[in-house]
Amino acid sequence: RYRRISEASGGAPIVIGADRALSPPVPAGPNRTVFELIAKRRGAVLDAFNLSSSSWQYYFPTYEFVNSGFIMGPVGNIRDLMECALQRGGPPPGAHYPSQPVDPWWWRYAARFDDQRGVTLCMAENPQLITIDWTGTLVLSTLTLPEHMLSLVDGKVANNMAAVTQCFVHTNGHFLWQQFNWFEWAKGLTRRFSPVKDGAQAISKAIM
Repeated sequence: RYRRISEASGGAPIVIGADRALSPPVPAGPNRTVFELIAKRRGAVLDAFNLSSSSWQYYFPTYEFVNSGFIMGPVGNIRDLMECALQRGGPPPGAHYPSQPVDPWWWRYAARFDDQRGVTLCMAENPQLITIDWTGTLVLSTLTLPEHMLSLVDGKVANNMAAVTQCFVHTNGHFLWQQFNWFEWAKGLTRRFSPVKDGAQAISKAIM
């Protein structure tokens, strides 16, 4: 799945997770570039998995922005991304606390370093380096997604939209209101799954 996403994105070597909103905010120029990149690539990535933008309508239509909680790719490329994100992740130029903010929590969030802001800006500056898993089949970020997005079938987590076994699940935003508590759902998986006999040894052999 990583290779299919990369190839459908023109060979971008880093695949990151998706999110339902462009958060935190970025300046107007990069913001426009991000939307242009989504318009250019998202359809091709979805098509590579026999999906389309309409596939998401029943789940969350705007599952299309950066979520930096999952990053996959060659180590050298990831190092370059991390160095870029460290430089770009600070607050936007001119960011300040308004005298009477409507949402103080949001301003505290927007006016500090944020790795997701950094990754978003780095993608806008280096689109040939980074792309997004718009399918949610490699990694699914569950914030605000409905309960029927995933199912547990025969001891495996199934992505109901794509009708495939889910690779990774990122239960992000558990401190925010959600229509379904994915954080508790994920904790429950450890009570349902049986440990793999000699699992650590099997993994070690597989990667050697």
